[in-house]
Amino acid sequence: MLRSRVSLRYYVWHDSALWRFPHRLHVAVVSGEATLLRFANTRCKIVEVLVSRQLTRPIIKTVRGVVYAFDAEGRLDLSDVGEAIEMVTQGSRPRRLQDNIIDVSPILRDRRWASTHVWQPPTEMVSLINADLTAKSIPVLKP
Repeated sequence: MLRSRVSLRYYVWHDSALWRFPHRLHVAVVSGEATLLRFANTRCKIVEVLVSRQLTRPIIKTVRGVVYAFDAEGRLDLSDVGEAIEMVTQGSRPRRLQDNIIDVSPILRDRRWASTHVWQPPTEMVSLINADLTAKSIPVLKP
């Protein structure tokens, strides 16, 4: 039986360019140990790619687009994380207030949050990432 390894890769889409976001740098940025001055005061599109590797061939399992906001010093702005946690704990289902009144604000809140924090990477970008998994053709982001 063949064993496969699974890894999570990150890429940044910024100024019409795709950059490989090394795992160690990603961890350092998320933990607040590193800053990315080039992204100061911006919102960057990040692509999270779950990759399975059997023998030497990488296979993309899932692709997800998220948006990271950076402050004036290039630190990752985590202020929206609290809102996301609140949405998870409160749920996104409509609530019945009375027999004939339903509160749909949780659904609207979730949709509004997703419209500014989630995006769908285009097929062309996924193709570039797929090529990078074997040929390392995308430039590496540096702090």
